[in-house]
Amino acid sequence: FTDVTEEVGLGASRRPSQHSTLVDIDNDGDLDLYENNFGDRNVLWRNMLVETGKAYFVDVTRELSNPPTEDLSFPIWSFASAAADFNNDGWQDLIVFMYRRDLEPQNPYGPGHLLFLNQGGKGFVNVADKAGINKPFQKRSTMGCQVGDLNVDGVPDIYIGRGTPLRGEVDQLYMSDSKVGQIPHYLNRTDLIDFPAPEDRSLIFKYPPYPYRSQGINFVDVDGDGLLEAAVVSGGPARKPDEVREPNRLFKVIHWERRPNYFKVRPVGNGTTVSKDAIGTRFALTVSRGGGTPWTLYNTLFAGSCFSAQQGFEVYFGLKDADTIHSLEVTWPDGTHETIPQGLSVNSSVTVMRETGEVIPATTVKPK
Repeated sequence: FTDVTEEVGLGASRRPSQHSTLVDIDNDGDLDLYENNFGDRNVLWRNMLVETGKAYFVDVTRELSNPPTEDLSFPIWSFASAAADFNNDGWQDLIVFMYRRDLEPQNPYGPGHLLFLNQGGKGFVNVADKAGINKPFQKRSTMGCQVGDLNVDGVPDIYIGRGTPLRGEVDQLYMSDSKVGQIPHYLNRTDLIDFPAPEDRSLIFKYPPYPYRSQGINFVDVDGDGLLEAAVVSGGPARKPDEVREPNRLFKVIHWERRPNYFKVRPVGNGTTVSKDAIGTRFALTVSRGGGTPWTLYNTLFAGSCFSAQQGFEVYFGLKDADTIHSLEVTWPDGTHETIPQGLSVNSSVTVMRETGEVIPATTVKPK
């Protein structure tokens, strides 16, 4: 590896970043960067690769804080962020988690997490209050977080992991109750996860007292049944070995009135114009229910997501009660577009190959 920080323009910032998010803010195929700082202003960088043919980053924080009442540089005390298409309009949005509620005199939003919806690449608008993600806002200690479709309705849900080096805090879970394409809205369902882990009697020690300290969090289909679980890594500082024995957790939604449908796709690049891991590949999946009017769901293969976490290389679509897939549009990071018009079914997984155009089905998991 060669250090090109200065060469690509990112050396202009010397701020204390705990985490940053790769996000395509303008849908041009190259990866832009949201620099998430801890105790200083955040920075949104536009990658000029497509425009100039060379990877170079330009600070567009002020430009895309639009309308002028918005300010993407806040909150100052922030430990984690993530990109997702929260309102399913085909543009990637940003959620920024506030770590602590210290006084920020110039903060136009006040204490709380922020949910910035992308306005077609021309600006971002914070809808956190409308979304209900700060009901309540806990005044400190947000670290490991994650977004993903736990209730399989097509809208990303939000897990807020909490804790400090000194003590644990109760995590928070917000589940969507809005429809696809709307400004998202959430119900606080912390009650679903607010309980201690059962003791493992095979161990020679007991777990530290609940609540724990949540670090990296993933939403992943561990058992291959098509439904996502929430994997939570817990623990304290290494200098306090008794405290780092906090148990990791795996939460699974088990009570469904009607089991929802899903679809998973893994892109694989050609290793030349698109890296093998195919980070940044965008998908548009068109589905319908009962022969009715089709609608389209959008998703992207991201790199790291939130603090100390990565969601794997499968892109997950929660379909709720959609029962037919009409097509899958793939936009590769090199700008190549392709459409798969047939042969796809709900409750299945496929691999899409950039090099050959093949669509390789995985084993279909039948709903129980």
